[in-house]
Amino acid sequence: MNLREAVKIAFFGTPLFARVCLEALHNAFEVDLAVTKADKECGRGRKITKSPVKEYALKNGIQVRHYEKGGDKIAGELKERGIGLSVVVAYGKILTREVIEAASYGSVNLHASMLPKYRGPSPLVAAILEGETKTGITLQKMHRRMDAGDIILQREIAIGEEDTAGDLLRRITAVCPDFIVEGIRGLLSGALTLRPQDESEATYCTMVGKEEGLVDWSETARTVLNRIRAYNPWPVAYTFLDGKTVRIFNAHRTERIITKKGKYPGEPGTIVGIDKTEGILVLTGDETIGIRRLQLENKRCMTHGEFTCGYRELVGKVLKNQP
Repeated sequence: MNLREAVKIAFFGTPLFARVCLEALHNAFEVDLAVTKADKECGRGRKITKSPVKEYALKNGIQVRHYEKGGDKIAGELKERGIGLSVVVAYGKILTREVIEAASYGSVNLHASMLPKYRGPSPLVAAILEGETKTGITLQKMHRRMDAGDIILQREIAIGEEDTAGDLLRRITAVCPDFIVEGIRGLLSGALTLRPQDESEATYCTMVGKEEGLVDWSETARTVLNRIRAYNPWPVAYTFLDGKTVRIFNAHRTERIITKKGKYPGEPGTIVGIDKTEGILVLTGDETIGIRRLQLENKRCMTHGEFTCGYRELVGKVLKNQP
């Protein structure tokens, strides 16, 4: 069976993560249509910007569509084009039942977790917030309920102790092209057996809002550090120093938990020291952490050494949860 000739694919996706998957599919199969979010204004100049998926599709002769509302029109076009399989990777919109079922082989979705764990829109963030040491990727046959379809293929991916959501996304992006081609080949050829998800093991995550990056220094060091890692690169963990916003990009558990006289004094959020190696030492609800990369309001991101050169007398100040 020549899969390239036998099955037309419609691809639904938007960001760079989706684009690398589209490129791999385009090299292995006949991708007849790319559906992506509409162009948007970006930056200070409000320049109209195409999604990475649209840019790739246009350069490679793949028809592009934007569908803002409803599913009847999309489903109709999929049927008219004779689409055999719809592939969804970070599209950013929920497909209707009509669209999911329009292709002759139905639809598949690439999800960045080991389903049934972390169903929903922010699985990488959720895994880091929970302190997981591993996650994965899943190719699943789409179902009317979000991320609840039968599993086609899965692969585990380790989470390092200091990995951010951005680090994890880059690692997943590197392995997804080969993974998605392997899964779809196995599905279409019948070489892979679909496996139902265990509903008793299902967990869920929700959309991340900008306000969730606010650091609560009364929480444990583990919780604070997981938040900093999970919300990098977006929305980025933040706190307030002398009424100004400070964004925190990197922090770690420090060896400097106590002084020679005992535990550092002060309320959670108190800056108790500056260390060339450990960073800006801050009290949490139970331990001390060291901040190594941060950004003061209206300034560039900098190392703790650069920050302390321009911001004197930090020790004794308190990082707060409001200006």
